[in-house]
Amino acid sequence: MKRIFIVLIIFLLWGSVFVVAGAVSKSDNVSSTGLVLEGFPRMSGDVVNFTTKKRINEYKSVTFLTTFINNGSSNLRPIGEIKIKNWFGNEIDTVKFNQFGALSKVGETTEFDDIYFKDGSFSFLGSGKYTATLTLSYGPGEPIVRTVNFWIIPWKIIIAGILSIILYLALVIKRQHKVKEAFYGKVVFGHSH
Repeated sequence: MKRIFIVLIIFLLWGSVFVVAGAVSKSDNVSSTGLVLEGFPRMSGDVVNFTTKKRINEYKSVTFLTTFINNGSSNLRPIGEIKIKNWFGNEIDTVKFNQFGALSKVGETTEFDDIYFKDGSFSFLGSGKYTATLTLSYGPGEPIVRTVNFWIIPWKIIIAGILSIILYLALVIKRQHKVKEAFYGKVVFGHSH
């Protein structure tokens, strides 16, 4: 009987710890009664920067860089996703944020790299302005949302195309000049010799 009484007291005391812990807000150590609870972890963090490694990308391979600061009192493992939309506003893909589950330690700023890569042949329909929206959470409460714009422009293909057109036009002009020489004779400043 004495053991049951001790177990019951421990159970009641242990249960009250969960009740008090459940009253703690995610952003600070203040209970619903307004008392400051020492020793309970405070979960707090923010996205300081969300951008891409390059603003203009040649192909559908984009590296997203996220700077997360942990200003709480416990280590955090932020998770989320990056949704990518094309210039028409259509969602084309989703990238898992922090797919390897990296930890952000207390008081530190952590850099996360997440890569979007779309394999396959390139289409000019895939070029243009894109928008990526990061939705990140690190515990209970509202998620953090950040957005970045970037471009996919196949500039090497475009430059090669322009140079090809210039070369073609130069060859056409040179050929026309040779045809005129053959037909009219050598032309020097509009006069024939």
